[in-house]
Amino acid sequence: MCVFLLSIFFNYRYYQTIKEEEQQFAYLFTDFYYEVDETIDSLEFLLTHDPEGNKLIDSMVSFLNQLTRIDFMLRRVPYYFFSEGGVSNSVGAAANYIERGTKHKGQFIPPFLEDGRLNGQERAFLQELNSFLLQVQYALNGLEKRSDVPIRDLDKVRFDRVLTENVYNEIHHYRFLEAYVKEGQGSN
Repeated sequence: MCVFLLSIFFNYRYYQTIKEEEQQFAYLFTDFYYEVDETIDSLEFLLTHDPEGNKLIDSMVSFLNQLTRIDFMLRRVPYYFFSEGGVSNSVGAAANYIERGTKHKGQFIPPFLEDGRLNGQERAFLQELNSFLLQVQYALNGLEKRSDVPIRDLDKVRFDRVLTENVYNEIHHYRFLEAYVKEGQGSN
């Protein structure tokens, strides 16, 4: 009888632990999804309204803060489950390039806020980043087009696969740089 009661107790505790982990994952997924969605909205505002001066600075700082929040979430993923989190990701790389600049294929890419406006190369970079973020959002939904409602039954394995194939794959952040360089070559 004692063994039976202990078994019930431990099974119940195990059940509670599993439910708590599922709830934490649901929070992570929902927060991540909506951060991506808000970031897409901010980026589309930048691309369609083409602000300059202080309005550009305010919009870009807000956008960079959103990218930084997503990057932070991606680096915390291992806390929730077995993904490759904690390593570099395309979102963090993009934020770094925008904020600090970089060098790619022998071309210096200056920080985007340096001159108070978005030039054609910076717009090409941001458009490629927007396409990437939409791709991530579609993959989270299992859809081919943007949706306002995320899938509620996304499991950890599929979420991990979406992150691994899209966000932790270094090829994506090179696409942003390639778009920048290509636009510069086309305008020469």
